[in-house]
Amino acid sequence: MAPLRIFDIPFIGLADGDHSYDYTLNGAFFEEFGNEELKESSFKVDVVLSKKPTFMELTMHFSGSCTVPCDRCDAPLEILMDGDSFLVVRFGEGPDQDEELMYIPNNATQVNIAQSLFETIAIMLPARRKHKKKDCDPKAIEALEQLSRSSEEESDPRWDALKILKTKEDK
Repeated sequence: MAPLRIFDIPFIGLADGDHSYDYTLNGAFFEEFGNEELKESSFKVDVVLSKKPTFMELTMHFSGSCTVPCDRCDAPLEILMDGDSFLVVRFGEGPDQDEELMYIPNNATQVNIAQSLFETIAIMLPARRKHKKKDCDPKAIEALEQLSRSSEEESDPRWDALKILKTKEDK
């Protein structure tokens, strides 16, 4: 966890107002959280900490990309991501169920934002990760189509009606 200490933001002694921080996240950052999927990634994160007398607000802007396997053909797929996240940091005890609210102990002198950065990027990843069909590896697509044709011969009539459903993405 020592490499994640660079994400500690000391706030004792900071004047009320806005303070900017810049971070670069790569595969090593995601490996600290046990995430091998994002080992080929590079993100730039701009963080603005707005210190108030009784709480802090963090506004984070993410931009970058990661390379993951395509769900259809397993070839590398680069996903470009750009987004924002907002986090309120309060002192004391509270529920840990709100992703936009973090509680830290009353005697804390710094806040570590590594977990919040990781979770935000992990959530930003699309659920379906695939090329457009025309951009997929042609050998993999041919193998899938052959497999599909051979399974059609042993068709189950209960599922035949579902075969007509196609997503716009697959066309």
